[in-house]
Amino acid sequence: MVQVYKDITQMEADIETIEDAIEAVQNAHYGTDMRIAIKRGFEIISGLVTNGDLASKDDIDAAINKLTKSIDSKLEKMTERINRIVLGTDDEAIRTVVNQILKDEGIIK
Repeated sequence: MVQVYKDITQMEADIETIEDAIEAVQNAHYGTDMRIAIKRGFEIISGLVTNGDLASKDDIDAAINKLTKSIDSKLEKMTERINRIVLGTDDEAIRTVVNQILKDEGIIK
């Protein structure tokens, strides 16, 4: 498997709105990505509160709820995948492990 270097600074710069943060959480493949998206989401909310850009407490609550729902959904999917991996029923994980074993044994390249 080829590891691709990801510039964390660039990812943070790409997250400018709550919607960007939610999308980043939904598309996160690594824990680091999710942490950055969550952090940026709360920084954006904090900035909106500090700058007075939000009209009301309801707007703040709505932004927090949107981000929280996205995080909860991603965590639920991750938990389900972890459970499948633990049970040995996750096809993707099984294929990855078998391929790595075959590569280690020199059977495939």
